Amino acid sequence: MSVDCRHRDTHPRRARGALRLALSAFVPIALAAWVVGCGDPRPPVAVGSIPELTLDVGSTESVDLAGYFSDPDGDGLNYRASSSNAEVATAAISGDAVEVTGVGSGTAEITVTASDGSESASQDFTVSVRLTERRVLEILYEELDGDDWIDNTNWNTDKPLGEWHRVSTDADGRVVTLVLWENSLSGEIPPELGNLSSLETLYLHGNSLSGEIPPELGKLSNLRRLVLYNNSLSGDIPSELGDLSNLEYLYLGGNSLSGDIPSELGDLSNLEYLSLSNNSLTGAVPSELGDLSNLELLYLHDNSLTGEIPARFLNLSSLEEFYWHDNGGLCAPDTNEFDSWLGGLWSWRGAICD
Repeated sequence: MSVDCRHRDTHPRRARGALRLALSAFVPIALAAWVVGCGDPRPPVAVGSIPELTLDVGSTESVDLAGYFSDPDGDGLNYRASSSNAEVATAAISGDAVEVTGVGSGTAEITVTASDGSESASQDFTVSVRLTERRVLEILYEELDGDDWIDNTNWNTDKPLGEWHRVSTDADGRVVTLVLWENSLSGEIPPELGNLSSLETLYLHGNSLSGEIPPELGKLSNLRRLVLYNNSLSGDIPSELGDLSNLEYLYLGGNSLSGDIPSELGDLSNLEYLSLSNNSLTGAVPSELGDLSNLELLYLHDNSLTGEIPARFLNLSSLEEFYWHDNGGLCAPDTNEFDSWLGGLWSWRGAICD
C-alpha cells in the first residue's frame, strides 16, 4: 500500500491561511502523521525464545506464536513452519499457532517464520520426541522374538505394564525393573531401551542375544544393575556406559566382546561389581579403573589383555576379589606394594610379572 503525501489547493489565499494555521497549531500532529504514513515499513521482530518442546511419538502439541513475534507497524502476520527432520517431527501452521507432531524418537529443529507480506523474522526451537514406555516394550518383544519366549504372560497386551511378565513399575507407572534372564530371548538388543528413563534394573543374562551393546543404554541415568552375561554379544564395550553414574553392578562376561576396555568405566564411582571375563578384550587395562573406590569385585580373566596391572589399582581399598588369569600378557607388578595389596584381598588369581 502506497501513501500520497502531496496536497494541492486551487485557492492560494485559503491554502496559505490553512498552512499558517497548521504550522502554528498542529505541527507536532502533522509531523507524526507524516512519519507514520510516509516512513519505510518496518519488518516483524522475534520476541523472546520459543522454549524446547518434549512430546511422545504419535502425539501433537500446539504452540501459540502470538507472544513470540510482533510487527512494529501493527500489520497482520502470516506464519510458515518447517522441520529439520520430518522422520522425527513435523510442523504445520494452524491460525496463529504451530502444531508439532512426533513421528519418531530423536530431536529436530523447528523453524517458524513470521511475515507481514514483504518482510519476515524467524525463530528456531528444539523438539525432543520420545517413545512411550509401552511402545518401547512392544519393540523389545518384537525384536527379541517374544512369541517364542519361555514365559511371555501379558506381553503385547493392553494390560498395565506392571502386569507383564517380569516387569515392575513405580507409582507413576514407569518401568523400573526388567528381569528377563534365561527366557529364550534372541536377537539384537533394541536401542529404544534407552528411553526407559526410570529403569533401575536390567537383567537379560542367559539368553541368545547377539550384536553390539547399544550405546543408548548409556542414557539410563537411574540404572543400578546392568547384567548381560552369557549371551553372544559382540563388538566394543560402549564408552557411553561410563555415563551411568548410579550403576552398581556391571556384568558383561561370557560374551564375544572385543577391543579395549573403555577408560570411561573409571567414571562409575558407585560401581561395586565389574565382570568383563570370558570375552575377547585386548590392550592394556586402563588405569582409570583404579578410581573405582567402591569396587568390591573385579573379573578380567579369560581375555587377551596385555601389560601390567596399573599402579593406581593400589587405591582400590574396597576390593575383595580380583581375577586376571588366562590373559596371556597381563600380569601384576612384582613389587612389595603389590604383594602387600594382594595379600589384603579375600581372593585373587593371576600372573605376576617376571
